[in-house]
Amino acid sequence: MSRRAPRSAFIQSNRLVIGVDIAKDASVAVAQDGSGGLTKPLKFSMTQLGFGALKAFAEKETESAGVDDWVVALEPTRHYGIPLVSRLLDDGIEVLRVEPLHTNRAKEFYDGTRRKTDA
Repeated sequence: MSRRAPRSAFIQSNRLVIGVDIAKDASVAVAQDGSGGLTKPLKFSMTQLGFGALKAFAEKETESAGVDDWVVALEPTRHYGIPLVSRLLDDGIEVLRVEPLHTNRAKEFYDGTRRKTDA
């Protein structure tokens, strides 16, 4: 989980960011393009089938947004995310770690509330 991309490659307008909230059994993913547009959330299981659903979701949303590439951003969640992160890295997909404090502040910025739900 220590593979890193150059800092300039993290978030760019030609990339789709797939934010994932990891949980023990089922996780939630949402895609955001460079203009800030969000998709409907995708709930997926932490299984090989669920990982395939996440990848299909990301590829479909990348095509819909007309962007070149996608990355996955997630908060550190103890050991629950290790299988997902390992699978994504094995598939050559870039994974970014986002601190929970940053996620909380971004939520406040976007809609003016402090309430943060998984979806």
